[in-house]
Amino acid sequence: MKKVLIVDDEYLVRLGLRTSFHWALHGFEIVGEASNGEEALRVFDQTDPDILLTDIRMPVMDGIQLIEILKARKPQLYVVILSNHDDFSYARRAIQLGASQYILKSELKEETILSALQLASESIVGAPSRHPRDNRLDQHIRNYLLSGGAIPDFPTDALRQLEDGDYAALSCRCDTSSLLDETQASFHKACLAMLQDVDPRARIISAETDHVLRVLLLSRLQSANALAQLRDHMRLAISNLRQYYEIEFRAGVSAVHRPQELAQLIAEADEALDLCFFGTENCCVWSPAERQIHVHVAHRKLGALIEAKDWPALKHEIEQLFDQLRACRSMSAAESCYIDLLSLARQTAYANVLLGESFIQEKKINYRSCRSLDHIDEMQVYIMDLFRSMLNLISGRGKRYSSIVSRTIAFIQNNYSRTISLGEAAEDACVSKSYLSLLFKQETGINFSKYLMDYRIDRAKQLLSQSAMHIYEIAEQVGFPNPYYFSKVFKEYTGKSCKEYRDQHNAPT
Repeated sequence: MKKVLIVDDEYLVRLGLRTSFHWALHGFEIVGEASNGEEALRVFDQTDPDILLTDIRMPVMDGIQLIEILKARKPQLYVVILSNHDDFSYARRAIQLGASQYILKSELKEETILSALQLASESIVGAPSRHPRDNRLDQHIRNYLLSGGAIPDFPTDALRQLEDGDYAALSCRCDTSSLLDETQASFHKACLAMLQDVDPRARIISAETDHVLRVLLLSRLQSANALAQLRDHMRLAISNLRQYYEIEFRAGVSAVHRPQELAQLIAEADEALDLCFFGTENCCVWSPAERQIHVHVAHRKLGALIEAKDWPALKHEIEQLFDQLRACRSMSAAESCYIDLLSLARQTAYANVLLGESFIQEKKINYRSCRSLDHIDEMQVYIMDLFRSMLNLISGRGKRYSSIVSRTIAFIQNNYSRTISLGEAAEDACVSKSYLSLLFKQETGINFSKYLMDYRIDRAKQLLSQSAMHIYEIAEQVGFPNPYYFSKVFKEYTGKSCKEYRDQHNAPT
């Protein structure tokens, strides 16, 4: 396994390199990263890499100085330069100092990187390969993450895969339903790469089902303050995920235990993760649970208020119920109340001729949707919208969509001609992005990105058939700055080129 050190001051470049392909499958291991030459010197001393992938222009210490110093320390170090078109004079100087190859950043893709690495590998005396990690324990944990059931009793032979020492577990979760299907896999890889930064030595197991990504990190603590550092690094990773991908990622950190107590580690991490549902933190640390309070849903009282069409009184009762849930901070209590309230909504719909099965289908009343909600506030807004829509329909004032989804559709219709995002629409509707994603898909049957794209293509069809505008003008009018990309998407959607569609509909030329 050849060891690689990556040095670049742009975080996204480093992230892109890490996630371009499965490095280990090709015989390479990324042993460190740095954002400048000075930092790279420290990492080099700790990791002794075989291959250096480095940018040239960087702050503090640039790539030229770095290559000069490292080649003096380790003459057999293989150096690959990452450069831009206008850096050729620097690249030439780096090659004079001992660099073997350079890659233009505009050509950073899997085949280019692999080609450079394979040339490097052929020039290096082979490093001893490592034995692959026994993954029996990983599989037990992955099965648990996928099933969502009880934590299993881990076999003794699987637990022996963990070295002796103090451990902490981090249970992580995020809803990826707001991402387009074609970007799910790349996000998953980037997410795991960011989590590897939390603790490069951690055992990381992930599983994704129903657009919910679950990850468990098992970290062997090396010092007394390692738990606090782990928490701080996780908070930084969560912040980066929010910044770069507009994804709300949450994590729970367990207390410290020995490896034989793995089930307890996972249970505490899961409980800490549930605490995020009730507070403002995206990373919570486990603490002993307070006395659980049973929260009761008064079916008869709520049913009577629905029958009386008394929205103010019904709203007040629901608000009180959620105040109790916030006080007890119990995920099981919140899930139980949520299911009880959905059950009441279903019973009311079946019993009312103005609602019936169509209301249940349109509102996507699904007991499993609880885990798609990221916060108690989102759960309350969803329940409020559900029962308000129900009373509006019973009273003859019903609308097809809730006020939030209706406002979002209006936002799309008013802003589709420019670049807009789910986050911007959520801000306009005064709700969180993850909640809007859930509600929008439940009510319309498709996610925000698909609805926006469908609307843009529909408007493009109108303009193609009813105007003499040029293709590039139509592309810009419907929110595509690049007319070539617009033409590609239009043909994928309709099966016809823009010209074929226009000719078929006899538009003026």
